[in-house]
Amino acid sequence: MRLLLITLLIMPLSSNCQETRTSLGFNLFGGYSGVRFLNNVNLDSAQQFDRGIEVVRLNGFFEYALSERRKAHITWGFGFDQSGYKSLVPLQDIQEIAYRQYYLYLPVSFKFKWTDHFYTSVGVAGGALIESRQISVTNSGKLRENHTFNYREFQLSSTLNLGYEIPLKKNRVFFLEAAGNYNWLGKITDEAAESHTQRSAWQAGLGIGIMKRF
Repeated sequence: MRLLLITLLIMPLSSNCQETRTSLGFNLFGGYSGVRFLNNVNLDSAQQFDRGIEVVRLNGFFEYALSERRKAHITWGFGFDQSGYKSLVPLQDIQEIAYRQYYLYLPVSFKFKWTDHFYTSVGVAGGALIESRQISVTNSGKLRENHTFNYREFQLSSTLNLGYEIPLKKNRVFFLEAAGNYNWLGKITDEAAESHTQRSAWQAGLGIGIMKRF
C-alpha cells in the first residue's frame, strides 16, 4: 500500500518534467528593404531616383515539433514589420524623401533541421497595414508626417530563412538567421497603380533570437 501511494505521488511529477514538443521565442531582424517595379508608369524616373531603406522587424513565435526527433517543425507568430523606399528626386531644399509602411506581421513557416544546429525554414507571412509615414530630409533636419495614400491594407509575402542554433542551459536555444522575404502584391491598390508606379518590396538581412523549449 505504501509503495502504491509513493508511485501515485511520483507519477505526476515525472510527467511534468518530460520535455514536450512546443517552444516559445522571439527574434529581431535588421536588414535592407529594396523595391521591384511592377508596371511602366513613370518607370524611368523611379529607376533613376528610387532606393531601398534600412528596416527592423520584431516578432514572437510559437514552434511545434512534428515528431519526437525534433527534425520538422511548424512555426507561427506575430510581430511588427516595416518596408518602403526612398526617393532622391531633388525638390527645392529636400534632399530625399523616405516612404515607410508599418505592418502587423503574421508569419507561418515550415522548419527543418538538417543537423543539430543548422536549419532551413520556408513559409508565408501576412501583413496588416498599421501606419504609413513620409520622412523628408531637408537642409534644416527631418520632417516626419503621416502619408495617406492608396496603400493596400493587406500584404502577402513568401519567406526563406537559413539558421544556426546554439543550445543554452535550461532548454533555451539562441539562434542566428540569414533571412529574406518577397512581397507578391504591389504596395498600392490596382486602381492607384493605373496612374502611379507600382512597387513591390523585398527584404534581406540578419536576425537573432532566443527560444525556450517546454
